[in-house]
Amino acid sequence: MRLRLALLLALAPLPGCPAGPAPPRPAEPAPSAAPAPSVGASTPASASAGTSAPPSGSAATVEASAAEHDGLAVSLAHPARASSGAGFTVDFVLRNVGTKAILVYERWNSWGAYQWQLELEDAAGQRVLAVNPQQDWTKNFPSALAIDPGKEHVLACIVVPKPPTDWQPGAQYFVTSAPFALPVRVRALFALAAEDAIPVKEVGVRGAARSVAPAELWRGSIASAWLAVP
Repeated sequence: MRLRLALLLALAPLPGCPAGPAPPRPAEPAPSAAPAPSVGASTPASASAGTSAPPSGSAATVEASAAEHDGLAVSLAHPARASSGAGFTVDFVLRNVGTKAILVYERWNSWGAYQWQLELEDAAGQRVLAVNPQQDWTKNFPSALAIDPGKEHVLACIVVPKPPTDWQPGAQYFVTSAPFALPVRVRALFALAAEDAIPVKEVGVRGAARSVAPAELWRGSIASAWLAVP
């Protein structure tokens, strides 16, 4: 008993003396990174450098750059309400801005009939296409017209919501796929895919007829700037 008590007294710390080294403090947690903003969250201007929104008017720039391809440019001019009160008239202009003659199918035949299109947009943003209403041909073969450098080919268009009952010979009708009401804005679309080009029997406008290989035809897709029709 006395031996046990002596051992306990020997092991007990003396008054005023430390009991031994303190246990180590747990490591401080590393500061957590700021959470990434959720999708759609706003970002401070200082953090968004280099990702500014595109300048205003960029859409118009894209349309303008698409109005010309491989030397052929498209535009619209002289919009006016039709005298009948239904529809309007507008000039569809193809201009050669290149250095060599450009050949395109004429609109009277089935190969060129649907190359020429108009797109209308009303105040609500609804769009409709206006195309050649002709579906049957009593005479039909692929013919082309030539546009020399610096020259234009102008198609005087009559745009209506339904095919006319008193079709005017030689008139260039464009009929919309749905009814529309003025005012609208309109743009011209002109296109020919490479696979749609076939040999041409004759070339108009420049005199003597001759055959034309598909590779000689202009191919591509262009769209004019929008034009208001009051």
